[in-house]
Amino acid sequence: MGARSHRLELDLEAAPIVEQTFALRLAGYGARRIAGVLDADGVPCPSAHDPACNRHRNGAGWTVGTVLALLRNPRYTGFEVWTKQSKAEVLIDPHNVGLGGV
Repeated sequence: MGARSHRLELDLEAAPIVEQTFALRLAGYGARRIAGVLDADGVPCPSAHDPACNRHRNGAGWTVGTVLALLRNPRYTGFEVWTKQSKAEVLIDPHNVGLGGV
């Protein structure tokens, strides 16, 4: 069986928000100020945008942590690497899997 390929799909509603966030950062805004601008513009935070994926959050608004997470996200910064580390494990004793592997 071959490797399973993955493809990232563009979220057409979220893409302009991501672009705006990076544009504000490039303009010299800090994370707190970016959060304030997005809230003032009525831009829904990620938990408000997709509550099904963010059930543990209240969707009240943008936070500094949310903005920083977005700005550091490897998918947005171009540093996402698929399968960058392979893992090979060999059982110590194939007849006794409880011993683990190396």
